[in-house]
Amino acid sequence: MKSTTLLAGLFLAGALGACAGERRATERELVEACKASSNLQVELCECVAKKAVDELSPKALALLRAGMKGDDERAAELMEGLSMEEATEAGMMMATASADCAEEAATIE
Repeated sequence: MKSTTLLAGLFLAGALGACAGERRATERELVEACKASSNLQVELCECVAKKAVDELSPKALALLRAGMKGDDERAAELMEGLSMEEATEAGMMMATASADCAEEAATIE
């Protein structure tokens, strides 16, 4: 019984570690896309990327990533598979995240 519990714990720890690594990779990719497609400062791109990873579903996140990279064909494909809620989330993120991040940065300073 103890070995089964230990194995389950190790599996869960490995899965969580993989998810965290994937999150960081996605955030880095979004930051690079943001810098390439906008005139936002790096700090704002980092904030937008973090918000997106924290708040969007994987499908909506993929749509945001495609949009930021200017991959209109991929974005159109992804839109077909999104629910109305996911499409709305992605659209709102694109419309408001940079302003939200700028406002947060202003209140910190």
